[in-house]
Amino acid sequence: MHIDAIKLHPDLNAFLKPLTDDERSTLKRQIIERKKVSDSLKVAMPSGFLLDGYNRVELRSEAIAEGHSIEDPPIEEILIEDGLVPAMEWMRENQRGRRNWTKADDDYAIGKIQIERKKAAHRPTLTPVAEDAKNKGDTGVTLIGKTAATVAEETGCSERSVYRKSKYAEALDTIRATNAKAADDIRSGSLKVSNKDVIAIAASGDIPSALKNLRMGKPWDGEEEAAPAPPKPAKTPVVLDQAKREVPKSLAEVFSGLSEFRQLVKDVGSCRETAKKLAEGPGGQVLGASLTEIVANLKNASSCIKASVPYAVCPKCGGKKCETCQQTGWLTEMVWNGIHPDRK
Repeated sequence: MHIDAIKLHPDLNAFLKPLTDDERSTLKRQIIERKKVSDSLKVAMPSGFLLDGYNRVELRSEAIAEGHSIEDPPIEEILIEDGLVPAMEWMRENQRGRRNWTKADDDYAIGKIQIERKKAAHRPTLTPVAEDAKNKGDTGVTLIGKTAATVAEETGCSERSVYRKSKYAEALDTIRATNAKAADDIRSGSLKVSNKDVIAIAASGDIPSALKNLRMGKPWDGEEEAAPAPPKPAKTPVVLDQAKREVPKSLAEVFSGLSEFRQLVKDVGSCRETAKKLAEGPGGQVLGASLTEIVANLKNASSCIKASVPYAVCPKCGGKKCETCQQTGWLTEMVWNGIHPDRK
């Protein structure tokens, strides 16, 4: 097949991810330096549509127009069903294996496949999902039918997702008709725009102004974003003592650290168990001789620690420190239990 017989379709060209300016410059320089297109062009047969190589064909033509001698590129024929939809489906699968194929690219591809599918004659009736959307007043429901169900099944999307992607693809094509560079920049990510905003821009009635605002770093509609509300002050957590009474702020740190006392008691208990195991093991004869005294001392240490743990806010001073609480603001459990209930 000769290169002149290849059919270049604008919808298939737009289907592919556009090159950045640097990528175009690099590829064109390579073609000129090598005097050929290294990678083969992939062509659908029997339709003759070019599937892969639109940028190479365009840059080769530019180089020839500038007076450079460039060899005819190798051509690989791909046997697929006739028509745009099979071509798009092949192109999507081919592109998905490439690193630079983004979610936005795939959204556009799925949307374009759905748009082409719905153009077929004798379209079937709406699916239950479409009927539900129609009943809810969705004016775009005509895009959701058995074709969307088919595309959804083939691509792993929901029917509603296929519908949203088709609206995105239509909107991007509308923007392309006004400013092809902007559409390419949106696809490449150079111009950061959400799918939702792409649809809104296309329907705004003033695409040039919207694009100008984006280029200037403003919201596409020109409205300045409202300043974020100041963060609400964090609520101070309520700390309770072990008698389930609220602790004043002055003692919050004291009663928030009780877990460290409990851990210390556990650590002492672990020391007792470790000492017993060592005394019973190899080389533990001397330790075993003192084991009873060691265990008793550790038990005494554990009891002392437990007896020193803050238990409750002093009921007499309310944590302000007095003689009853020995100027601490709090009482141990033993002292607390010794107070008459009427005075607590």
